[in-house]
Amino acid sequence: MTDKKKRVLNKIKQSSFMQSFVKDIHLLKQMVGLVFKGKIKVFSGKTYLKLILAIGYFILPTDILPDFIPVLGQIDDLTVFLWFLRSLKVDIKNFKS
Repeated sequence: MTDKKKRVLNKIKQSSFMQSFVKDIHLLKQMVGLVFKGKIKVFSGKTYLKLILAIGYFILPTDILPDFIPVLGQIDDLTVFLWFLRSLKVDIKNFKS
C-alpha cells in the first residue's frame, strides 16, 4: 500500500464520523444480542419495519442500480444500509441512556 493510500485511510479512520459510526455499530451489536436474549425490548415497531424493508431490498434480485455494474451497483445497497443505520440513531441514543 502506498503512503498516500495509508494517509487517506488514516484520515478516514480518525474522522469523527467514522469513529461515531464504529461506536454505533458496536452498540448496535450489543443491542441486538440483548434483544435476542430477551433481556431488553429496545427497538420500536418502526425499526422492525425498516429492518424488514432493508433486508428485503438486499435479498430481492432487482435493485435501483443492478449489482453487476461495478461500484455503482453497490452504492444503492450502501445507501439503504446507511439509511437503516441512520434510522437507528434514536434507538441507539435511547440505549445509551
